[in-house]
Amino acid sequence: IKFYKGETGAIGFSHGQTITVRAGQTTSVVLGGKGAAVIGRLELSTPVSNYDWTLDPQALVQQRPDLPEVRPQDFQNNEQAYFHASLLRNSQIAKYYLAITPDGRFRIDDVLPGTYTLEVKIQLPLKEPSATDAWMLPRPEIGRVDLPVVISEADARETLNLETITIPITNAAPTAV
Repeated sequence: IKFYKGETGAIGFSHGQTITVRAGQTTSVVLGGKGAAVIGRLELSTPVSNYDWTLDPQALVQQRPDLPEVRPQDFQNNEQAYFHASLLRNSQIAKYYLAITPDGRFRIDDVLPGTYTLEVKIQLPLKEPSATDAWMLPRPEIGRVDLPVVISEADARETLNLETITIPITNAAPTAV
């Protein structure tokens, strides 16, 4: 587990590992050390005043076509069953959250082999990002990139550099919310 000392911003729950602990026995768990590092740099096609990379969690999301889609219409107005099924499906999809520096450079450690999508969604910055409830305020999306990424068995334990990824901004002069 890696903690980024002194960094602030939104966090997301990443990939997990299931373990079984039996009564009266010792269980050893090794977290990490089996995957590739993915690095790169994000940039906006148009400068956005006051944009802070740490406010919006960006993720490398595992593609799982083997998992059936969960659709509300399949649950005959049973919201609780739909919610439970959605949580169960989402728990089976690995998400690796990017640690992004102020200049847009990012790193994701220990990505296991597989097919992923780097999902980067840029939202309009807040006028008052330090407000206590700022993270709860809805903000319009002003840019997005969904980039396919494949980590092969041969890439495991290597560093994959995605270079510079430019996110097109849809509003030429966005102003803060």
